[in-house]
Amino acid sequence: MALSEMKRITICGLKKDRKAVLEMLQRSGAVEIDDTDMSEYGFEKMDTLSSQATFLKAISNIESALEILEKYEPEKKSVFAALEGRETIDVDEYYSSASRCSDCMNTVSKINAQYKEIADTKADIIRKEAQIESLKPWNNLDVSLSYTGMKRTAAFIGTLPSSRDYDEIIAEYSRICESLGYDFDSLMPDIEVISKSAELTYIFVLVHSRQKKEAEEILRNMGF
Repeated sequence: MALSEMKRITICGLKKDRKAVLEMLQRSGAVEIDDTDMSEYGFEKMDTLSSQATFLKAISNIESALEILEKYEPEKKSVFAALEGRETIDVDEYYSSASRCSDCMNTVSKINAQYKEIADTKADIIRKEAQIESLKPWNNLDVSLSYTGMKRTAAFIGTLPSSRDYDEIIAEYSRICESLGYDFDSLMPDIEVISKSAELTYIFVLVHSRQKKEAEEILRNMGF
């Protein structure tokens, strides 16, 4: 079959008819539309960058909504669906669908917004579960974790590295106390081991308010 040279045509019309003319040419399937500079003939190119950005964003939102629907409510398709190609619709059906564009985009926005809400809620659940897990070692603590003591007492709530029992903690407290030049008997704290793990020991320490500074220094030296 011989190849025929393509013929070039130029169509001039009113700006208000531009969309209808382009859609008619596209439906004909016989014309390839190219970008031609007509400024030398007094014509100005219409700036469509803003419209393009709007349409591309809409396409992206629609694709996201379709992926969400496919995840939660997959479309039932035959095994030969991939071979069927795209469904052909007539002009009336096309314009009927186009007239419902605003309603469709509202639905798309709702789907994407609800999916984001689901994702945010799942992330919040994970954070709450992590917080719950971090508080489990303190289940046996009888006061708030924010408790710092009363008028004549100072409280310290925290952890020491490694797993230790009460005697080991008191022995180290006494050793560090003496190394810092303090009298252990006068600084004797009330220490309660709340719980232990392989890596940490969770403790509650109560001292007289006048001994707060010394007690804090000793605990810091213990890795508190």
